Amino acid sequence: MNKTVILDLDGTLYFGDRAAPEAVSACEILKKRGYRLVFLTNNSTKTRLEIKKKLVDLGFPVNSLNEIYTSSYAMAVHLHNTKINNVYLLGSKGLGSELHEKGVICVDSSSIPQAVVVGLKTDFCYKDIAEAMGIIEKNRVNIYTCNLDKNFPIGGGEKRPGINALVSALVGSLSHNADVKIIGKPSSYMLQLIAEQFTLTPDDMCVVGDSEESDIAMANNYGCASFLTGHRGLTLEITNQIVERLG
Repeated sequence: MNKTVILDLDGTLYFGDRAAPEAVSACEILKKRGYRLVFLTNNSTKTRLEIKKKLVDLGFPVNSLNEIYTSSYAMAVHLHNTKINNVYLLGSKGLGSELHEKGVICVDSSSIPQAVVVGLKTDFCYKDIAEAMGIIEKNRVNIYTCNLDKNFPIGGGEKRPGINALVSALVGSLSHNADVKIIGKPSSYMLQLIAEQFTLTPDDMCVVGDSEESDIAMANNYGCASFLTGHRGLTLEITNQIVERLG
C-alpha cells in the first residue's frame, strides 16, 4: 500500500511533553492497517533527530528519519537545491545544525550572505533585528522564513508567539518591500518533498492537523485530503474517518 498519512505534531499528536490521549493508539492502528506514517512539523527549533527522540519517548511508532519532516530540514533542502550556500541566520541552533548538514554556512553581519533565514528564536532581541535589517537594506537579499505561524500550543491551553512575530518586526523595519519566501506550512513544499521521496500522488496522501491556517491550507494548496483535529488531537474517531477516506 502506498497510502500515506501525514501527521502534524504540536496540537495533533502531543501537547507540550504529553501525547494526545488517543494519538499513540491511533498511529498504531494506522500502521497495522498498512498506512505509511510521516511526521511533519513547522517547528524550526529542533533537528529531526531531536524530534524523532521525542516521538519515540512518547511511544509513537517511528522507524527512521526519513519519516520526519520539519520546516528547518525543508529550509536546508531548499537552500541546498537552489545553491544558496551562505546565509545570515536569525534562528535557533537546531535550524543552524540542519543547514550545516546540507552544506549551508551561517555567516555573521560583517559578511555578505545570499539570504536572511528566519526561524523561531525564543531569545531574539533588538540587536538581532537591527543586524538582519542592516544586511537586507545594504545587500537587498531575500528573507526565507521557516513559516509564518502566529503562535503555537505548549499544552494546558496555552500558546506562545510564533515566527510571525520575528518576521513582522524585521519586515516592518525595512525601508523597501522585501520578498519573504515561506518554506514551511501553509506552503506545500514539504508535501512535494514527501511525494518525491515516496513516489506519491496527491490521491495517495492525507494531512491530519489542528490548524486550518497551516495544516489544512497546506493540504488544499497541494490538492490532497485533510482532516482537522479538535482540542483532543488525533482520536480514534478521526482514524476511522481516515481509513474510510483513503480505503
